[in-house]
Amino acid sequence: MKTACQELTLSSALSDPLIRTLMAADNVDPVKVESMLRRIAEELKPSLWSSTEGRDRAENIPDARFVELRGENHLPTPGSAIG
Repeated sequence: MKTACQELTLSSALSDPLIRTLMAADNVDPVKVESMLRRIAEELKPSLWSSTEGRDRAENIPDARFVELRGENHLPTPGSAIG
């Protein structure tokens, strides 16, 4: 069982008996809901740009200056609610 401070994942939410009961009472198709939410999450997921893409984008922004930092390209992400 999840505690109040743990983030509920999509998979655990859709397998929860109470949520399944409410969805059934409202004639909600859990497969369609999951598909829709995963598609939205994929569209909202941040993406990394290559240095070339970053330079190209900066060239199109007035007074922008492209700065490339040393190190690995990564995005710090807290625990995802999709999973």
